[in-house]
Amino acid sequence: MNSSKYLFVDTLDTLDQACEELSSQQLLYADTEFMRVRTYSPQLALIQFAAPTRIFCIDPNANIDLNPLWNILLDPARTKIFHSAKQDYEAFYFKLGKVPQKLFDTQIAAALCGHPAQIGYAGLIENRFGISISKSETRSNWLQRPLTDSQLNYASEDVEHLEALYNVFYEELTALGRLEWAKEDSAELTNINLYRPSPDKAWQRLKNLQYAEPNEQARARVLASWREQLAVDLDKPRSWIMSDSVLRNIATDGPTEKNKLAAVPEIPPATLRKSGETIIRLIEEANQEYRNGNINTIQRARPDAEHKALLKKLSKIVLEKANQLVLPPEILASKKELNAIILGDGNQRLLKGWRKNEIGQELLAEL
Repeated sequence: MNSSKYLFVDTLDTLDQACEELSSQQLLYADTEFMRVRTYSPQLALIQFAAPTRIFCIDPNANIDLNPLWNILLDPARTKIFHSAKQDYEAFYFKLGKVPQKLFDTQIAAALCGHPAQIGYAGLIENRFGISISKSETRSNWLQRPLTDSQLNYASEDVEHLEALYNVFYEELTALGRLEWAKEDSAELTNINLYRPSPDKAWQRLKNLQYAEPNEQARARVLASWREQLAVDLDKPRSWIMSDSVLRNIATDGPTEKNKLAAVPEIPPATLRKSGETIIRLIEEANQEYRNGNINTIQRARPDAEHKALLKKLSKIVLEKANQLVLPPEILASKKELNAIILGDGNQRLLKGWRKNEIGQELLAEL
């Protein structure tokens, strides 16, 4: 590609050019730029596609009808190649209410070929092709207009080598017998439930809540659900509504009067002023629901010596298997997943799909 390797698309004419070329492709090499600083949802700011003759940098917020582009992107017959697609797909969900299917994620493919589990695109390109990519625009304001040449060059580089990566990993995974593994793991990222806000499950984000007293857990669940829904409604980061530490402090103290709420450690005056009465009401409701048995909390004892010994044993099995397969151990099973199966959770990914045959059944046998 020459110096004019990209075309910025923000008019109907340029969109027609992009769609005409992209519509002939069964493989779509794509990336996005988005902003998520002051909002709950990621703000989609740019979509890049690598086509045979040039790269299209498409403005998703331009005042034009982008349905022809969305139809191409959402076509289930076309394979979409992204690197580390989860955040891109979350941005698509909040923009479109749906996500593209038939994904091939080159970060997943790289890990299954022995690279570190979370290897970045720039590091992978340098490792594989000896090409250095500038990361100078990583923290750019992608919602500003006009975008600079530097920003657009940076955005273009993020898809320029995706086809080469795809071809390399497709061959290697086929030779290793792991192509279906990559497709299976990539397909997990197309599950729309990964991106749909779920206030009723927001408590699962709170660290170590399972070790708290049941009544404290009940209050934390109700507060987390309220915070999540308010963050969605206002489109503000959940931490702007209330930090995790303040939420846990309130749940622990369980104040039902405003003066007691004011005494909760770290609570900001603004939270007390804006949401104090609501929080007190939520605490009372949570207490009542807990007394009525309507909140089914799960209390765990902190890992004892037996649990720790078993975790160490399972981790050793995972490490030995990972070394045999030349894979990062966390690709097979994370410490969190091992803890979960020790506690009897049979819904972990290491007990499904290709992992079940490679490691899951062996771990279950040890249990």
